[in-house]
Amino acid sequence: MSLYSSIRLVFIVGSIFLIFIIANKTKKRTVALILGFVLLISIVAVDFRFPVENSFISFKTVKQAFSYSNKGEIIYTVEGSESGLIVYRDDETIGLCFLPKTQKNRWKIDSAFSFDTVYDKSTNVNNTDYNITIYRMKKTSDYYISFDAWFVNEKPIVSDNKTTDFKCVKRTYDNESKKTYSFYGYVEDIDNYQIQVNGETVDIIICWMDFSNVAIYKSNLVKRFMLYPF
Repeated sequence: MSLYSSIRLVFIVGSIFLIFIIANKTKKRTVALILGFVLLISIVAVDFRFPVENSFISFKTVKQAFSYSNKGEIIYTVEGSESGLIVYRDDETIGLCFLPKTQKNRWKIDSAFSFDTVYDKSTNVNNTDYNITIYRMKKTSDYYISFDAWFVNEKPIVSDNKTTDFKCVKRTYDNESKKTYSFYGYVEDIDNYQIQVNGETVDIIICWMDFSNVAIYKSNLVKRFMLYPF
């Protein structure tokens, strides 16, 4: 369990005990219990979106920020201008974690609504299905590309027209000869954006219909989204 989760667990358990103690000392015990739990739930909900630590704590390295609020092994760090994407392994799953970066190149911990999914579509190239997802870190111009090639015989050649340095994660399956490859990269400018797959070009057109707020998984809250089995 991460330090982030441990602190929240202690706070919640302690608050519950305090609510019952105060309620038992009041004449309107039921009302006191209801108000106490409503207040506790409100505090937890606000903290879920805006972690209190981000108001007064920052970390020197991205690994320190990630380890504070998550558990798992970092596979890749994809760093943007104002944020970073952590690709990590937790048991038999692959997860994504988005971390904000300060102007002094220090790191804050992730929150549940720190980014938008601006593009998420499947495409077929040479009779093979691929999935392309683009995330934007809120309040920044940092975009992160996720490209998935599911159950293919060989690793596809993936590039784009922005000279992005794609990081690749390979997943294998028991009793399966085919593999799944996921590519991750950072792009600051996605105007006229194109991805090349095995020499074929895929045009990425983002419109208002592609924007949607996505609640992230948290490894200790709701497991930060995009979890895939190995």
